[in-house]
Amino acid sequence: VPNAEGGMGFVLQLSYANGNDPEGWTKEEIQTYDGWGHDSGRTWRTADRYESEGFENFKSTYGPKAFGLNHRFYLHLDSSNRMWLSAEDGCEGTPSKAPQNLFSRLLG
Repeated sequence: VPNAEGGMGFVLQLSYANGNDPEGWTKEEIQTYDGWGHDSGRTWRTADRYESEGFENFKSTYGPKAFGLNHRFYLHLDSSNRMWLSAEDGCEGTPSKAPQNLFSRLLG
């Protein structure tokens, strides 16, 4: 996603897998989910595939080259009171910090 915050081109989209979220998991994602499988063997969905599965505005929202890999996860606070994401496949981490300009660095 070219304009994603953080400058890495990635977006973490939080959504429901219960069928009540228009930007949530598709039926096919729910049916084929394998969170414990290695990422190389899991289904990486292209923008075309998402739209064919019913996520009608995927390309206009994220771009025609965007793709996705669904994960189940939870958010919690770590011992330093930072938000932490833990996915069931072992992916985890904290959000990246936004770049600061010189004024913000000097005055906090």
